[in-house]
Amino acid sequence: MANAGLALRRYFSFGSNMSCAALAVRLGSPPVGKAKPSVLLGWELCFDVPGYWPLVEGAFAAAAQREGSSIYGVVHLLSEAQLQLLDDLEGVPDGQNVRVEGGVASLLADPSVTEECCFYACPAASRLLPGSAVNPSHRYLELMEFGAREMNLPEEWTDQLSVQRQTLPETPQMNIEELLRDFDAGATLPFSTMNGSQNAGPLTALCGIVFECGGAPAAVMPAISGQEVGLAALRRAAQTWLGEVPPVSVEEARQKWGEARVTKILERWLAQFRSMFGKPIARLSGNWEDHATAHRLPL
Repeated sequence: MANAGLALRRYFSFGSNMSCAALAVRLGSPPVGKAKPSVLLGWELCFDVPGYWPLVEGAFAAAAQREGSSIYGVVHLLSEAQLQLLDDLEGVPDGQNVRVEGGVASLLADPSVTEECCFYACPAASRLLPGSAVNPSHRYLELMEFGAREMNLPEEWTDQLSVQRQTLPETPQMNIEELLRDFDAGATLPFSTMNGSQNAGPLTALCGIVFECGGAPAAVMPAISGQEVGLAALRRAAQTWLGEVPPVSVEEARQKWGEARVTKILERWLAQFRSMFGKPIARLSGNWEDHATAHRLPL
């Protein structure tokens, strides 16, 4: 057998990892066993894991212990190496989530069969406060809904996700022209000086607009400091669960997705950067797309 001798772990997913295709993209390899639609007993679904970008990706799915409640999801069989990688992707080293062991999932195909599994939950001290105006994104809920339907979870469960997605408030947008009013139009900065010691603090750029980013969460700093993140933001918007491959250049994104979609994505991120970092300080000299790299942007 191909998996003989491997230490295999059962992982219960109830968020964006329900889709086998999406999980395979995140891990760089498919799960090693067949996915099993299941229900996790004694836990309740909520959306109070704070994202690093409140306007764009504000909240993610979490499990809160509650007697009599249950969460529908999928049990995936993973190798120990895949699970360790998933720990990193789920923000365990940064305290965004913790891996919970000893969960009990009942298989939908045969409720008399239960399997012990692990899953991820947000530490109580890190959860969003009740009544918070922060929401999961349209992208995130669409991915959850896709995974739930792919795995044939109960229709009322998938419909609930669909209704929540369709009633989300519109994500704010801000265009480059609006941001240019925030600073002297002649203030330009060569990309080569983004990491220079002469700067007052760390700098980041989005669509060629330069921001001071010293107030960014530590977990995202390596991905934004000294970087032009326009392409990284576009890659995060790829609908990988539908077979979309993240673009390797801004121009490829335009060719595949069209100018309107690319503009909408980038203007949402511009609004996020303006909200988080305040007024920009300059504009990159030259073509910003030449400096945009295909790196991972933590959410």
